[in-house]
Amino acid sequence: MWDPRRDLFEKFAARYAIDESLYFDDLDAMLDTARPEAASVMTSTADHLLAVEACAPRGVHAAGREAAGGLGRARRPHRGSRGRARRDGADQLRDELVRQRARGVRPA
Repeated sequence: MWDPRRDLFEKFAARYAIDESLYFDDLDAMLDTARPEAASVMTSTADHLLAVEACAPRGVHAAGREAAGGLGRARRPHRGSRGRARRDGADQLRDELVRQRARGVRPA
């Protein structure tokens, strides 16, 4: 589990008996160590795109609420390590968000 706010993790760990060893303070380290097939992203909207962009190049499916926090951020291309725009999961999520907004659909 990764959360930028350790205090929030500790609150839920105590409530739901989550083992402290599952906590990561580094998202990339968590993804590289755990190697999940999918991630349930429940961060603040401001951190949501960060999580999606970390998951996408690793082929990790990211599920959760609105992925980008607005069309401006959704239209920003995901950049590969060499600075080239890449077509991957983050781009697909962005495209779907843009299509939904164009149709007037609001995320739940």
